[in-house]
Amino acid sequence: MIVEPSTLALFLVAVLALFVTPGPNMVFVLSYSLAHGPRAGFAAALQRNPWVSRVQGWFLGTVLAGLALRLLLLERPVRQDG
Repeated sequence: MIVEPSTLALFLVAVLALFVTPGPNMVFVLSYSLAHGPRAGFAAALQRNPWVSRVQGWFLGTVLAGLALRLLLLERPVRQDG
């Protein structure tokens, strides 16, 4: 169940792409930053706790979803009729 480095690298690139894609939370932080200044926007993004930030939560959620999908596909491989 060891992941090849090339597969892991591709997965991390996909995670990064999803990570930087703007969504509703990004709009919240951007609008809060524009209304209250960059320090307030940074605080809103971190939720006043640098260890449990929104960004870390998004990253962790994406990684866990990818691992769950990988385990699911390993358990039930896709048939290839050829």
